[in-house]
Amino acid sequence: MFLNDDRDTAKLGDRLIAAAIAAFLGFWIGGFFGVLALKITGSSYSLAWLAAAGFGLYGFIAPSSSTDLWSRFWTEVLGYFSHHR
Repeated sequence: MFLNDDRDTAKLGDRLIAAAIAAFLGFWIGGFFGVLALKITGSSYSLAWLAAAGFGLYGFIAPSSSTDLWSRFWTEVLGYFSHHR
């Protein structure tokens, strides 16, 4: 699906920026699921931090794939909310 992966050519700065963005969004998404888990089971299982670490690692390893993924994700989210107002 995401074929323009640049694992060999990406510079360190690009990787760090992609990792920071992915970690922030992972923390946000993990926090959402952590709240749901807290309501259902009584424990959040540190899902926000686990998701932030995992998504940040993904952003660092595959920066262009991560950027494509998050661009598509936010386009879909914003498109959903713009049509359902």
